Amino acid sequence: MNYTAPDLEGAMMDHDDTGFDDAGESCEDYGFNADDLIDEPNKVAKIQINFDRVARQLDVKKLKECMWGQLSLDEPEPDAGHKFSEIVSEVPKVIPADMSSNVSVPYCFICLLHLANEKNLTITDQRENEVNDLSELTISLSEMAVA
Repeated sequence: MNYTAPDLEGAMMDHDDTGFDDAGESCEDYGFNADDLIDEPNKVAKIQINFDRVARQLDVKKLKECMWGQLSLDEPEPDAGHKFSEIVSEVPKVIPADMSSNVSVPYCFICLLHLANEKNLTITDQRENEVNDLSELTISLSEMAVA
């Protein structure tokens, strides 16, 4: 091997770049016993996940405006709040037709989280005595937002 740097002139490197020379070193030379090593972990089978190959184009600002319009104009019963499923079912009726094909529940949920942050909304699980699995959410204006 030819080295051009003056500090590497006397360096001896292996041709296989493993860090071991060919003097027959093994793991025992470094304090490891082959019987003490752990087995190779089991590998998980590949799972085919179908996902969109084309990115969706969606005006999130417009979707948030439509959702906020539903939340602020419709007055539910006192202390009842709005149901997330009802808001999502009404979204296709109030957004422009060209956007309706790209709207999904995850997009609506993301917009709801943005609105909760901006408008100080309270999001709670509707069922109090069951395990919280977030299958139905209640959205309500907190006192600070009303005042």
